[in-house]
Amino acid sequence: MLFDSSTYKNIFSNSFSSGLIAGLSGAFIVYPIDVVKTKMQNQINNNLYKNGFDCCLQLWKQDRIKSFYRGVIPQMIGVAPEKAIKLFAYTMITKDNPDNFYYHLMGGLLAGTCQVMITSPYEMIKINLQMNNKINYKELINFKKLYLGMGACFLRDIPFSGIYFPTYWYLKEKQKLNIFISGTLAGAPAAFMCTPADVIKTRMQTKNTITPDKIIPTIKNIYMNEGCTAFWKGGGWRVLISSPQFGITLLVFDYLQNLHK
Repeated sequence: MLFDSSTYKNIFSNSFSSGLIAGLSGAFIVYPIDVVKTKMQNQINNNLYKNGFDCCLQLWKQDRIKSFYRGVIPQMIGVAPEKAIKLFAYTMITKDNPDNFYYHLMGGLLAGTCQVMITSPYEMIKINLQMNNKINYKELINFKKLYLGMGACFLRDIPFSGIYFPTYWYLKEKQKLNIFISGTLAGAPAAFMCTPADVIKTRMQTKNTITPDKIIPTIKNIYMNEGCTAFWKGGGWRVLISSPQFGITLLVFDYLQNLHK
């Protein structure tokens, strides 16, 4: 059955506003872990940090808590509309077919596709601020520079959401787990399996690395210089980001959606 215009307006308003608040909540809480993940992924030949915990210690020594929140402003500006669009797209696809796995898969794939136009620019800015790199903001007027790494974002975000949302639905609806646990558990396999694409994206977007700015040359460069294991750098920390972040985000999103009912 087709929606009338007022139904579309209500769904958009409720889902989008809920997604904005939910996205901010989840992203801010786990942001320090994101900084550590970026640092670990940008390590070439492991010559800076022994492991993620050593990275945490060194960051604390450098500038205490400020070290863990570099780049948080573009993250907060970008992640709110990103999560809002993602959750809105997923909700639109699954609303009339809540018990059909196929629609949850399609909703996830669409959600991952829709978010990239917002994700790519703010992550490029965020990553370079996390790495203490200077950003020439005038360059960002150039579409090509602003969307550097967009292809790798598609490579990461579409599979991530395609794995995440059906898994979340299965755990919540079929296994009857609560929203936070379902959201948290679903984030683990999705985040870890997409780590190679995240490493490629991080290297492409970081200004002070010697990595090329195209996907295939970047893959070859990483493999030739660091081997296969380099594609899994920061994988554990990525799981520590995505699992609780999405658990918190979906918990807040569901709570806000219920307030609108």
